[in-house]
Amino acid sequence: MTPPDVKAQAHSMSQAKIYLRAALRMKAMTCVDGARRLGFLMLLHDTTGVLASDLTAHWIGDDALAFLDAHRAALVPGRCVDVRLSGLQVAQRCGGRPELTALIHSCLLAPLAPSHIKHRQTLLHHKPQAQPA
Repeated sequence: MTPPDVKAQAHSMSQAKIYLRAALRMKAMTCVDGARRLGFLMLLHDTTGVLASDLTAHWIGDDALAFLDAHRAALVPGRCVDVRLSGLQVAQRCGGRPELTALIHSCLLAPLAPSHIKHRQTLLHHKPQAQPA
């Protein structure tokens, strides 16, 4: 049996807000109930090193849907986001592997790295050379 003070501490930690920069491991996935969109789910990798494993986070509501609609094309693997999370918990996955889960309260696209911006500009201004016949 878990002592009451340990339970209270665990509850307090799950309610704490965590600010994190994380990279998407896969495209954001829409959460639906029948034909109704509810929000979205992201599999994230903490780039700050605070969390020891990847995190599955979901964001439900109108703000989530507006963010998803505005940024869906950018929510691809490797793209970093700045998220504010709560409800951090460890859940058991299939096969017994633990998984971190959390609720998203807000999310912003993180600025792109200068090297990424330079690479994009190079691609946009690159003109293919004519091949000799």
